[in-house]
Amino acid sequence: GGESARSVLFVSAAWLDGLLSRKPTAAQSVELGTSAPLYAVHAHLASLARLAAARGAALCLSLPPPAAAAEGRAGGGGVGGVAEEAATAGAGEARERALAQHGLRLEAAVLPGRELDWAREHGASEYGVLGDDGRAAKLHAAIEFASTSRVRAAVDFASAAGCSLRAAVPCAAGDVLLAVPLDKCLTSASLGAAMSRRLPVADGFGRLLAATLCLMREAPDDPRLSYYAAACPPHHFCEHMAWWREGGEAARVAANSVSYRRVARMRREVVEEGTAFAEAGFSFTPPPPWDSLIPQGGDMFLWVKLLLQTRAVETDQGHVLPPCVCLANHRSVGESAKVCVADGEVRLPPPGGGGGQHPR
Repeated sequence: GGESARSVLFVSAAWLDGLLSRKPTAAQSVELGTSAPLYAVHAHLASLARLAAARGAALCLSLPPPAAAAEGRAGGGGVGGVAEEAATAGAGEARERALAQHGLRLEAAVLPGRELDWAREHGASEYGVLGDDGRAAKLHAAIEFASTSRVRAAVDFASAAGCSLRAAVPCAAGDVLLAVPLDKCLTSASLGAAMSRRLPVADGFGRLLAATLCLMREAPDDPRLSYYAAACPPHHFCEHMAWWREGGEAARVAANSVSYRRVARMRREVVEEGTAFAEAGFSFTPPPPWDSLIPQGGDMFLWVKLLLQTRAVETDQGHVLPPCVCLANHRSVGESAKVCVADGEVRLPPPGGGGGQHPR
């Protein structure tokens, strides 16, 4: 029934406690001379409430690992144990009060790593985890783009910056790991008719680039863009050679290397391409919030170019920039799902029609 079709949103206790620890009191806000930090905490909780309401999701707490709790109890019971129990109880009450202000209530508390099992046991059709790793919060929240009745993909994180998708459950023939409607993606067909006439019909990548630039100018808060502002902001490419300041220390050290010369040539080509786009009518001054996201030495056109080169997918229906699915646009080890477009969706079907695999 309806109960078995619900979503579950797990919130990391560490993430939530860390958020609440940054919440100043009214008196502290007066002393600081600004209420911005207070509003920031409420903005996070309000976003959480909107996401839970949009998905019809039950809210559960993902507890800290048992080892962390055991370390806190080192030395046995006594005064320390009592103080710890009181602190734990106080933290729980603070969470409940803060969530209640936004109409939220915790349904259960689950040990980390048990989220999928708990969701299955309670008949949930999809789940997400908001954790103290900022990438997890942004990327798991983005799965709200998914349109399938079951989201069978989970997000893996490398220790540094890498993220990838993996199957959360074994796959059978006909399964879809993740699907995003085309109308929630930027595509080469998103460019308006008037602007389309300024580019060659066969230039699918150029049309997607132009469509992205136009949308940033005309609708900077469009969710198709805000996902990438969170998941792959401009500073993500700060260490990319193309972003190095010409004549800067890093550029001087690598000046004679083949890789830097190749990237420097690419950067010059990007500048020329940006000039050509400007002459074709695609020039603009980045509006808020984009104007504040570009690091020193970079430019918006370069970021869009790098974003599309690393995240866009070429399909038989043109180039597409799909939220979440873009995490599968990389080389994998072992079985790998392939991106395809079918029935108005960008889909990730398992390779070879299933067989109980856990593809990436």
